[in-house]
Amino acid sequence: MVDFEEQWSIALKKGKQQAGKQTQVPLAVQKKQLQEEMEYYKDKLRQNLKDRQISEIKKNLNTLVELRGKQMKIRLQEVEQKFGTISTEHLKYYSKKYIEDCSALAAKVETFLKNKKYAG
Repeated sequence: MVDFEEQWSIALKKGKQQAGKQTQVPLAVQKKQLQEEMEYYKDKLRQNLKDRQISEIKKNLNTLVELRGKQMKIRLQEVEQKFGTISTEHLKYYSKKYIEDCSALAAKVETFLKNKKYAG
């Protein structure tokens, strides 16, 4: 009978083999696709704000936050490729930048909605 550790080891090896077979999209291509996706959702968000479509605003805001997370991941992968590792300083910097960017976007949306509410 095969014990749990051996089963886990076999599953891990299979996973690594399958992951190795998958083609990796270059970071530059991922970055370009992500930027296009972000622009698309920014435009959608702007239109949703003009039309005051609250449910769509929330959905597109969440999508932009997720895309910003993917952008951070790509940047960290670039750091890792350049330096061979991701330092704590890089991780702190990019995490802080992510939080600041997402918070700023949410604050802008909230301010816009409040101003529109009073404007008419």
